Amino acid sequence: MEIKLDFAVGLDDLQLSFLDNAGTRGDAQGTVPVLGFSLGAPFASGSHVLNLTLKSFGTVSLGLYSLATTSGDQGMMELDLVIVP
Repeated sequence: MEIKLDFAVGLDDLQLSFLDNAGTRGDAQGTVPVLGFSLGAPFASGSHVLNLTLKSFGTVSLGLYSLATTSGDQGMMELDLVIVP
């Protein structure tokens, strides 16, 4: 699956997790499992493609969190996916 994204500003952090994790404190240590895409380098503004490989069928709600520390901008995009065989 390819998700095409267009960033208006450069981002320092991009994280993908199940949307239900955004409303919880996480585990006993307060951590929430995420897939992080920062890799130590910022994402430049402009168009990017996020490639995901999903190995099960059904309905999934994901949240894509973004953070731009230089401008203080942050946001979360909700992704509701219906995966069919």
